[in-house]
Amino acid sequence: MNGLTAPVLNIEAYWRHRKDASMPCHYLFRAEFATLEQAQQFAALFPKTAKLTTVTCYDPSRGTKTGIAENYSNLTADGSNGGVNETAIRRYRTLVKAAAKLGITVAWYADPRTSNAYQTREEFERAAGITAA
Repeated sequence: MNGLTAPVLNIEAYWRHRKDASMPCHYLFRAEFATLEQAQQFAALFPKTAKLTTVTCYDPSRGTKTGIAENYSNLTADGSNGGVNETAIRRYRTLVKAAAKLGITVAWYADPRTSNAYQTREEFERAAGITAA
């Protein structure tokens, strides 16, 4: 991977607050690096349709800056798509498939501080209607 250490690409997903878990709201893919440049190199490995963006993140508790590569996609309906954001579903599949092809581990993260986080990837994919492409 161009001298880049293969990171873990974390996924987390949530449903609409105070509603049932059968209504996915959004997902987030995120990988953290020592520098912004490394995050940019990582993002460049993925197809443009994956829409990985990069940002610098400052951690005041450690006094350090890190680079983040991430994709946040909203799954909520816009009234014209029957309740499914098909572009976000395709992007999800693209990210998972590209990570597998690159040998990057995709790990599920369920934020323990929230009550509306999906606990497993399978639970989220079932609720979002995502099947293997």
